[in-house]
Formats: sequence, C-alpha cells, structure tokens
Amino acid sequence: MGDTISLANHPDYNYEIDEWIKISDFVDGSKRAVCNATYILKYATEALPNLEASSHYASRVERSYNKNLCAPYLEIHQAHLTQPLLIDGIDETLRAIEDDVTGFGESQKYLVSEMEWYLMQHGRVAVLVDAPKSELLAQTKQEAQLSGERSYQILYQATHIKRWDYFRDG
Repeated sequence: MGDTISLANHPDYNYEIDEWIKISDFVDGSKRAVCNATYILKYATEALPNLEASSHYASRVERSYNKNLCAPYLEIHQAHLTQPLLIDGIDETLRAIEDDVTGFGESQKYLVSEMEWYLMQHGRVAVLVDAPKSELLAQTKQEAQLSGERSYQILYQATHIKRWDYFRDG
C-alpha cells in the first residue's frame, strides 16, 4: 500500500464545524435536514425507555415541518452581491476564459455566485487555482493558446477544509 498523509483537524475547524453544519441544515431548510433527532428534542415522557414513548417521539418528528426562513433572505443578498461585472477592453481569449473560468465549464458569474453563497453561510470559502507544471508551460501566448494550456479553479466550502493554515500556506 502507498503511504498516506493524514493531517489532524485544525482547532478552528473543530470549533466551527458543528455550527457550519447547523447553518447548512437550516439554509437547506428541508424536512429531512431540520425535522430530525438533531434538532427536535425529546420531551421527558418521550425519553422513557419504552416502546410507547419512542413511538410518540417518532410520530411527533414525522408530523413536524419547517418553514425555511433563511434561504429566501440569503438568496436576495446573494443576488445583490453577485451582480454581473462589466469588463470592457478584453480580447476574445480572456472572454472565453470568463465563460469557462473554472476550466470545467462554469462561468465567472456562476463561480462568484457559489462563492458568495458559501461565504454567507460559513464566513469562509476557498478557491484553489491550479496550473500545469512549470516545466510544461508554453513560452509564448500563442503556444499556450494552441496547446489549450490554462489554469483551473476549484471551489471549496469551509466544511471541506480541515486545515485552513495548510490551505493558506501550501
């Protein structure tokens, strides 16, 4: 088997992850995410160790509903923050990159919108920009265009990065 590196969770991650999950659940707002044993606590009579008590609790969870009051406000705020950027004076090569900024078919507008969504929920978001190895890079702009050389961007939400200091410093 190959060697694997396992990093311990950063203390910030350990401190924030429970809150990030709760926020994500309530922004999701679905019955599956919110109406469950994590958020609906048992009454004293439902905590008794018998079948009737647990069936009462299960019935109450099943009847529960949630009106999502978080997502509509976040969506309005997101729409304000992600107004399209008007960039004049760029050539067609850069315009094509604007339409596929990630390298995986996602536009600049989509990437900014997703970044804002995660930033509003968790207060942190990261974009990893990756490029070909330096010894493989073209020497001129024309060579790069002919070979299709470009960088790629991947978006990470805060819940997916366990060591922010490692991500920042490399």
